[in-house]
Amino acid sequence: MRKKITLLIMSCLFYMNGYSQTPFWSDSFEDTGSPTSGTRSAPSAFAVNNNGSRVFNIASNADLSIVGDAAQGVTYSYIGADGTKFWAGEDTDNGVTPVTIANVLKTVTWTIDISGKSNIKLKGLFAAGNTTNTPGAYENTSTSATIDYMSMQYSINGGPIQDLLNFYPLANVSSRLYPDADFDKNGDPAATPLSNTFTEFIGNINGTGTTLTLYMNMAMSGSAEEVAVDNLRLVEIASCVSPTAYNVTGTNSYCAGGSGVAVGLSNSETGVTYQLKNGTTDIGTPVAGTGSSISFGNQITAATYTVVATRTVGGCTNNMNGSAIVTITSPPAVPTVSTTPATCSANGTASIANYSAYFGCFGFGYNSTAIGCTGCTDCIDNCGYMLG
Repeated sequence: MRKKITLLIMSCLFYMNGYSQTPFWSDSFEDTGSPTSGTRSAPSAFAVNNNGSRVFNIASNADLSIVGDAAQGVTYSYIGADGTKFWAGEDTDNGVTPVTIANVLKTVTWTIDISGKSNIKLKGLFAAGNTTNTPGAYENTSTSATIDYMSMQYSINGGPIQDLLNFYPLANVSSRLYPDADFDKNGDPAATPLSNTFTEFIGNINGTGTTLTLYMNMAMSGSAEEVAVDNLRLVEIASCVSPTAYNVTGTNSYCAGGSGVAVGLSNSETGVTYQLKNGTTDIGTPVAGTGSSISFGNQITAATYTVVATRTVGGCTNNMNGSAIVTITSPPAVPTVSTTPATCSANGTASIANYSAYFGCFGFGYNSTAIGCTGCTDCIDNCGYMLG
């Protein structure tokens, strides 16, 4: 069976990873309160018939006979509906012959006030009853009288109809229904196909206006081709403000075997997380902004470190200014030092070379100075054994 759903909302396909904004409109297809505003129209709807294998209407699992995995003869139910009812489509030509797109394609239309709204997204639950890739599955071949699909579309203020969400079989075969992100009317083979478990998808709606028209289209040409839609919602997503770019701090060197170099950020924002990176590799876990400077701790690997900021609500990112370059310095070989007893004449003056050892990065240097001692006792007491 083949079904087509066209839902008209605004924008391009977007798989849900969703935000928690409260919907300003919804339709859960329950008996009361659906839709929450506006109008829903489906002049081509027809009730469940033919032992539950033909429908384009609101239904529940108790009304339907869902094929599921036909190869095993298993009858499925839809899982994860919001409430008990949803919009179901199966064999949408309702037995009318010949089977043509005009007979098969059925549409639900909503008219919704979106005055003052922007950056709108449509969320919805989508499912498909047939989970096989057999010839009895959804058809998308040159020999098929029609192509089985489900889609959502939208328009604003009576303007052009835009694609929103598409679900099609794979190209030139009969298969399960797959998301069609590029709207080429072929399922994306790398995507996960629809199943009898409702899965949420999100479509982006581009543009603003006063009246939004949504279209849900189903085109299913056989009794083993089943789809369902539930819990459609419109949400307004606040525009994401790119995080402010602050300066990465910490360029320095340290001696091999030391504790490393502290890397940080000169300032930060609350509601933003900061990820330290070495090239494309994340270093540690993101650090939450505090409204002041933050630290990523001491870094012991010689590298050039950068920082990427991500706003918690909205998910937009920004690269922070500059980088921290950490280098490691190796100390020079330790010099060989000998000791020579101090000598002086009974009542004379001794001149003794005094050396202090120099070890590269530890802050000492070789220095030689002449120190004078008056008298032997004074010389021994004050000079003792000197480095020479």
